[in-house]
Amino acid sequence: MIGMATINKPALVLADEPTTALDPETGIKIMQTLLQACKMNNSSLLVVSHDIRLIAGFCRNITVMRKGETLVSGSTAFELPRFSAKLPHGCDQFIGIRGIHH
Repeated sequence: MIGMATINKPALVLADEPTTALDPETGIKIMQTLLQACKMNNSSLLVVSHDIRLIAGFCRNITVMRKGETLVSGSTAFELPRFSAKLPHGCDQFIGIRGIHH
C-alpha cells in the first residue's frame, strides 16, 4: 500500500489510521517506512489517528478534534505537553502533519 500511495510522487500523502490493529513494533516500522517513502519523493504526510502517541512520535504538527470541532492546533512539541494533561474524554481524532518540504 505504501508503494501504491507514493509511486506517483504526490505532494501530500494521506494516511488514515495507518497502524490500526497492528502491534506497536510493527506500527513503528510501518510509520518509518511511510516517512522514508515520503522523504524520497519530497512528499508531505498527513496522518489521521486515534493514537496520540503515534502523532507525537512522528509528526511535527497536531490538530486535536472532537465532534468535527478543532480543540487545539499547532506544533506537536509545544501543544502536546500543554494540552495532553487536559485532553477531554471522547476526542474523535488526532491529525498529525509531517511536512517534508520544510
